[in-house]
Amino acid sequence: FFELDWVVSHVLDETSPLLRQEMQKKIKNNGGVWPRELYNKKGIRESLQEFNKMILSLGGTSQESGASMTGRKIYHFDDILIGWTFKETLEKRKDGGVRVNFSSLHCVHECFDHSGEDFEAYEEKRHKRKTD
Repeated sequence: FFELDWVVSHVLDETSPLLRQEMQKKIKNNGGVWPRELYNKKGIRESLQEFNKMILSLGGTSQESGASMTGRKIYHFDDILIGWTFKETLEKRKDGGVRVNFSSLHCVHECFDHSGEDFEAYEEKRHKRKTD
């Protein structure tokens, strides 16, 4: 169990293995900048290289006990939701300390109004995959 709030991000640039090769070349030929005409949810989605599974593994050592700790999450291509980000989970306490709001751990919100893919369609796909 990790008591800290972790945010992992990946930049979609000319070296990203998550992008199709033709998109990597377009970014490289555009001075390392994402082409403006493709900087939208449809353009980003179509530029991604499909994958079966992506495994995120975290490891660390407990400061209290010295025990090894690990965490692992498997993501499928359908788990990627363009234009959305996780809500902030860290909150300041009245005494000046910080606490993790565990009720927000799986909450997301759109980066900008109407910039994100259809959240309801995303949820339906995930539910269908779980029941198959």
